[in-house]
Amino acid sequence: MKRFVFYVMKGLRLLVQVSLLSMMILFYIPFILSGRFWEGSPDYGAARISERLKKFVHDNLNH
Repeated sequence: MKRFVFYVMKGLRLLVQVSLLSMMILFYIPFILSGRFWEGSPDYGAARISERLKKFVHDNLNH
């Protein structure tokens, strides 16, 4: 029983790490795609993404 709990905890920890990593990767994909990430100016990329997101929401909600 103790061994089972140990494996479950280990699995949960791995799952949390993987999900955090994938969230970080998903968060950075737009920066990498916009090319601003490599120029060392993620702020500009983030501003562009938020503008695009606002435009997208605006276009889709105001039909």
